[in-house]
Amino acid sequence: MPTFNGKEVDYISSRLDTRAEFDPVNLPGNEGKQQRGANPRGPFQIDRDRARTMFAANDRNREVVLPFLDGKDLARDGRPSRYIINFGNMTKAEAQFYPEPFRHVEKEVLPFREALKDKKEYKSLKDNWWHYEFLAKRIGEWFEDNEIAFAKSRVASRWMFTKIDSGWVCGEATVIFFFEEAKDFAILQSALHEHWAKVYTSTLGSQGLRYTNVCFKPFPFPQDASDESVEYANSVGHRYMQMRDDILEERGCTYNELYQLLDDNSCTDGDITEFREQTIKLDKSVLSMYGWGDIDYTRKVQMDNDESRFWAEEEVIEEVLIRLIKLNLELTS
Repeated sequence: MPTFNGKEVDYISSRLDTRAEFDPVNLPGNEGKQQRGANPRGPFQIDRDRARTMFAANDRNREVVLPFLDGKDLARDGRPSRYIINFGNMTKAEAQFYPEPFRHVEKEVLPFREALKDKKEYKSLKDNWWHYEFLAKRIGEWFEDNEIAFAKSRVASRWMFTKIDSGWVCGEATVIFFFEEAKDFAILQSALHEHWAKVYTSTLGSQGLRYTNVCFKPFPFPQDASDESVEYANSVGHRYMQMRDDILEERGCTYNELYQLLDDNSCTDGDITEFREQTIKLDKSVLSMYGWGDIDYTRKVQMDNDESRFWAEEEVIEEVLIRLIKLNLELTS
């Protein structure tokens, strides 16, 4: 009989766990609810000083010089630290209507694009050098009718989702989720979603987890949640985001540093202890929306290999994953 984590088990899967083999099936209900950020393919980004100079030259430039959010921003405070020039699908003549941004792109991006190899797949990039390679149009379409969305870095060592505002260009190092309610943030931020992602995607060593389509498209969201559980999850999700931002402001730290403290078994500071308690409340509020309040879910700071981690017991994680897998199968049968 094989052994797993020091215990005899009946079976070890190809994923090196004891669950039956399972390939997640994409769920139609999740289609179109997230998108990877834009890929400019060239130095369209500018610093704040350069952006201010362009605004001073002509306030109209604000139409095409926009705040730029990348993965590093999400790890810091969730706010853009740079700007980017974005002509969208404008013709060259239309882009020239903004002379200062256009001259910058002509000077910086055009030589970059001309230096690309003479391959068929690069022809459009060379011909339309003022356009992005990938515009991520669904993000812009979402913000035509909505004020906020949620974002995550595509590769991150910490599990963090952040509320973002309209009017930003989100870079290819981000994934944007088309939701507005705090209860949806709670689901995305919850340990349930993280447990799922850790099993079905890849890790990149010290860089952390790579968030891919398999983390989201097959992930089964709660079905037929009660009004009470939704109301509670909205309340808990709002409180979680507010508490997190308050800690950042009071400590002058980054999101990354906050989550390091969350996992640090030597940190017993009152604000971090309170945030740990709020994190458990968030997980439990999500379990309630699934109707899984019978799971005795909690977290504690414990050692994971050579590092401490604010995490649940393995037996509880297994129960959560088994139920998520079952729900995915029910929704696709």
